[in-house]
Amino acid sequence: MKKLSARLLPVLGFLFLTAYIRSATLDVVYTDYIRLINSYLPNVFSFKPYLQPDILTRTPVCYIERILNVLLFRYSTTADMMLGAAGLTVSALIIGSYALKKNLSAAVTFAVMLIIFSLDKWEMITNGTGWVHFWAFACFYYHFLVYDRVREGRGKKGDELKLCLIPVVTVLFISGSYCPVYVGSLALVYLLDYLKQYNRTQTLKTFIRDETFIIIPFILYLISYMMSSKEYAGATSDSFMTVMTSDPLLGFKMIFKSFGSMVIGGETAAEWGIPGALVCLFGLIVILGYAYAIYLNFKSGLYKESAFPMLLILSGLISHGIVFVTRWIFKSDDYMMSSRYALQFQSGILGILLTFVMTDRKYIIKPLAAAFIVLILAGHLCTTGREIRIAKYRKENFENMYKVAQNYRNENDETLKKVLQYHDPLKTRDALKILEENDWNVFRKQ
Repeated sequence: MKKLSARLLPVLGFLFLTAYIRSATLDVVYTDYIRLINSYLPNVFSFKPYLQPDILTRTPVCYIERILNVLLFRYSTTADMMLGAAGLTVSALIIGSYALKKNLSAAVTFAVMLIIFSLDKWEMITNGTGWVHFWAFACFYYHFLVYDRVREGRGKKGDELKLCLIPVVTVLFISGSYCPVYVGSLALVYLLDYLKQYNRTQTLKTFIRDETFIIIPFILYLISYMMSSKEYAGATSDSFMTVMTSDPLLGFKMIFKSFGSMVIGGETAAEWGIPGALVCLFGLIVILGYAYAIYLNFKSGLYKESAFPMLLILSGLISHGIVFVTRWIFKSDDYMMSSRYALQFQSGILGILLTFVMTDRKYIIKPLAAAFIVLILAGHLCTTGREIRIAKYRKENFENMYKVAQNYRNENDETLKKVLQYHDPLKTRDALKILEENDWNVFRKQ
């Protein structure tokens, strides 16, 4: 039953996402696709647009995927969405494999899968440009898994080489802006393992090697990032201190609500009229869950036996920190509750859940841990239930986008901006013209 759960549930999760994509979307470009089309599709085979100082921020793996999408599907956003769903499924298989290795119950595996396949990530799922982010986290989790078994002295043939190659490939070609989460988590665990000698195979030589193979690619990414130009529509030009002193509670509310979004999705909270104070309370509970899970990892000795839950916890914490540092400029205490951040925040929740169920009973306050898990699962189910209910309305919105995109020559600028969700109607027209001239996407002949 345990093996069946670890293998079958991810497949069922993929089928669930497939059904959701079919019921909530259509194959039409909008928002970030407009920028990508103008940048890369005039000649999809040319690597020239990537040959810029900020090449690593352009996620080079997308070059190959974009060519295949054009050749096989005549530029299909649905194909991108399905690729994202496949990436999330790979993450689920990796964590399912870990649960199987640790002999966790089928009920625990089921709870983990509920979180992974929750539709709190609807915005990432329905915007195909995010497909690569799902694969980035699959790479993160796979590296965590490989390191964990090497650390336990149960490494397989080739694992040492994987620990060198995975971060290079992931940081330089796949992870993009998510690499600080990945690198930060590993760097901290590598250092702690070396100082405490928790890693049964780690010497000074292997420690330096492991840190080198994550830090050097990260430095290259940072150099590339500093060369990039950044545009943030709606962002303030005021300094951090100016913003925070003008509204002293803004930072606290942003942080607490971001943690609270792991209980209830932002749109669900708004529709149900859940007050901000209650969402902040949820956030406080999640923060306490993080603190208690970290305490348990060390107090019970779980971390000494397995670093996987801690790596997930650190990934979640670093994600919250990075999103706050980069998104306070929007001066909205609800901004960090956006569905687009649920993918990266969920890592921490998964780490907390695994910690609670794997910790020796004498160290854990079982009723509180159980209540925490029930709260998280109930919130995810509520958010997912709402998304299933309103899928038909999302599809109606896609149908409108489809019509406007096909009729772009006759639509006014305001309609293009509002419906296709891109701030520059001239660039929107340019992108749609490229598609029309090539019979791609909404202009694809049936």
